Amino acid sequence: MDTQQALTTEQLELLIIIDEIETFDRVHPDNMPAGGIKEILNNNGIMSPEDFSRIANVLGYYGYIHNGDELTVDGKQYIELFKEYLKQKSEDIKIEHVSFSL
Repeated sequence: MDTQQALTTEQLELLIIIDEIETFDRVHPDNMPAGGIKEILNNNGIMSPEDFSRIANVLGYYGYIHNGDELTVDGKQYIELFKEYLKQKSEDIKIEHVSFSL
């Protein structure tokens, strides 16, 4: 993983949402609207287009997404490492007040 940036909560949430929507789209193709993930989030009241663009620009700068809303290899690795961190944390409750950074 070339880029190693700690993400804010809203950045991580958007990265995870993008991953979930991409996964759904692979299982159920042809459901993606013309406006992409930004349109899905706006139409469902999850995130305004302005907030999406602001956060997506940062994720793109870090190299976690490209083409505005597609995960890169680094973005997928970040999510996998975060899931592993959560798994380890749930198995060892002694891990407290640890700052997560990749």
